[in-house]
Amino acid sequence: MFLGTSTKHANPEFVLAIGRVAVELSRLEYALALIVAWFIDPNDDRPGEILTNRMSVKTIAPKLLSLYEHRLQDKTKVERLGIILEECVQLSNKRNEYIHGAWLSYLPLSSAMWQKTTGKGFVKSVDSIPVTTINELADEIDAAIEKCGQCS
Repeated sequence: MFLGTSTKHANPEFVLAIGRVAVELSRLEYALALIVAWFIDPNDDRPGEILTNRMSVKTIAPKLLSLYEHRLQDKTKVERLGIILEECVQLSNKRNEYIHGAWLSYLPLSSAMWQKTTGKGFVKSVDSIPVTTINELADEIDAAIEKCGQCS
């Protein structure tokens, strides 16, 4: 959410960076859902699509780990995937903080003011976040997708 201005007056690099974070997280959710679908039935994606429809990373991750453990029965690989999925959940949480936070971004600043709120809507903190930091989150999510793909 942008405060005090519409996105047309905000720094376009900042708006693009927030958009990248949203898109990369959607790609991560889709990648995890495809892996779940493959473990359910390698010949038919539909049951997995039905099961994972509208699931968040936080919801898909434990299901994927359970399926992975059931199919592979390799403790080392299961532990490795568990670490990767925990990273995915943390990245998803960070994405949620960024997407649902309140932002002030004006040209020509290379950073934006981010107002993080508590679950009850009270201001928890106000930080200046550079565009590069937001892009780094998008890059981390992209890297997590690659890690998940290597486990399947």
